[in-house]
Amino acid sequence: MKKFQIAGGLFACMLLITAGCKKATKPDEVSILKSYAEVVYQSYKAAHADAKKMQTAIDALLAKPGDDTLAAARKSWLEARESYGPTEAFRFYQGPIDAAPGSDLREGPEGLLNSWPLDEAYIDYVKGNPKAGIINSKQAITRDALVSLNQKKDERDVSTGFHAIEFLLWGQAPEGKGAGNRPATDYKAGNPVNERRRQYLKLVTTMAVEDLAYLESQWEPGKNYAARFTAEEPRIAIGKILTSLATLSGFELASERIGDALTSGDRKDQQSCFSNNTNRDYVANVRGLLRVYSGTFETANGPGVKDLIAFAAPDLSEKITSELLAAEKAASQIGPLDAILSSPAGSKERESMIALQKSLLSLSKLLEEAGAPLNTKVEVVRE
Repeated sequence: MKKFQIAGGLFACMLLITAGCKKATKPDEVSILKSYAEVVYQSYKAAHADAKKMQTAIDALLAKPGDDTLAAARKSWLEARESYGPTEAFRFYQGPIDAAPGSDLREGPEGLLNSWPLDEAYIDYVKGNPKAGIINSKQAITRDALVSLNQKKDERDVSTGFHAIEFLLWGQAPEGKGAGNRPATDYKAGNPVNERRRQYLKLVTTMAVEDLAYLESQWEPGKNYAARFTAEEPRIAIGKILTSLATLSGFELASERIGDALTSGDRKDQQSCFSNNTNRDYVANVRGLLRVYSGTFETANGPGVKDLIAFAAPDLSEKITSELLAAEKAASQIGPLDAILSSPAGSKERESMIALQKSLLSLSKLLEEAGAPLNTKVEVVRE
């Protein structure tokens, strides 16, 4: 995890260098859009690469089920999740992740990749119901079938994506603390139900890899959606970027992922409950906010929307930078959520989550305010 701390420090330096420094000339908006598109492309490229590594580890598990191969597959999922998390900062404006490019705006792959919370019994056996789920039924296990079954009647009826893979690797989370502990023998070949479970895990992993390959291709520089986005009227495109940041920070993270979990105390309200990894989801999501705001990741070296806001509204820029760095710090201090959510309201254990929530809510409002000096529309999308 040390490399992420270093990356966060670099982001902090870049943000502080430009915060409050009003430029003599206005930053070039087209350059900002191109830098943003490069950040998105490199982020999806990294997520796709790590998903392929996860696929290789899962193939190894299926070839030789055992404690070692299961542990390696779980590790690969955690690494792929770290890479996917920052890409959530590219949502909420009908880009390729949310809607397929084209006038019909067909639904994009986000719901297939990242739907949660997940009803475990929809997929496989759970405590008290050994015959539960698609795996224990006669339902055909095909891509078309799993796509049609994903959230068919209820939002918790999740059949695909990262959290379906997570459940298949870890199993049902315990009632107390810790991650699930599915045995590797669940993937031993020969048993008819095990064969369906093996088929299911292989298919949903392949689907995730394919969906990420699609997203990477849509943002390839100068092609597909990336070409269309960078050719948009800059004022409108920058509004989309800020809308995405404001929505992820204020609604999706602060309200849905943090607020609901704190209110209910229910483990199922934490996003990655089977692996007990939700605190790392928060870190990765904030990392995505930092990437977009700074315009910096891999071969993208800015400028970012930070430069435009610093030129138009220096005081507001300083406030946004302050809240971003506060959110980064708060996210890094949050431990596994099972221990936090099992503590009572008002407990010290919950302080780090509440601190992150407050910073994200403040950040979202500030990003909305940035619309006026930039003469663009910024709104929090509440699904």
